[in-house]
Amino acid sequence: LYEEQGYICAYCERRIPVYDEERNCDHVVEHILPKSEHPELVLAYGNLAMCCPGRVGENAKYTRRNRHAHCDAKKDNRVLRFSLDDPSFYASLSFTSTGEVRSSNEVWDDDLNRVLNLNHSLLCQHRRRAWLGVVAQLYAIKRENGSMDMRSSIERLLASWESRHCEEIGGEEVLAYRAFCSMVVYMLRGLLGD
Repeated sequence: LYEEQGYICAYCERRIPVYDEERNCDHVVEHILPKSEHPELVLAYGNLAMCCPGRVGENAKYTRRNRHAHCDAKKDNRVLRFSLDDPSFYASLSFTSTGEVRSSNEVWDDDLNRVLNLNHSLLCQHRRRAWLGVVAQLYAIKRENGSMDMRSSIERLLASWESRHCEEIGGEEVLAYRAFCSMVVYMLRGLLGD
């Protein structure tokens, strides 16, 4: 699952593994349909996803009512009304310059916010930082090349954010997606008018 997901959380896209001292884990194997309600799917590969430990902020206790919990820790045994395998779900997503993720489908948007808490302020900050890093790269390219057409530079950056790159994780070289890549890809496509 790590390799298939490119070492990012299935929900928030944080880098995984990421160690969390309170939960004493660096990832969670998420059961998309809860194992409490679907014991027959406990080991069904298609019902599994890798997630981060699901906590942001210091001293955030793990209860789904906690405002700092997100991803699997917030979802608990609830069922999402979208599928991670559905291309229309991803097509419905948009991002703001502040790092918020939204769905044009109101029901799915409710799940993103209420069930998964993906717009927690720290997750939004992380997404925004990823985007601002790319913006800084674009300004550096523009300074270096003057008024040269930026389209090809944006296309190269887009290709690098859409694909896996070699990264050292846990002492070994792996092919991984960049954390929070969906926001950066969305914003770069916006610059290209896609």
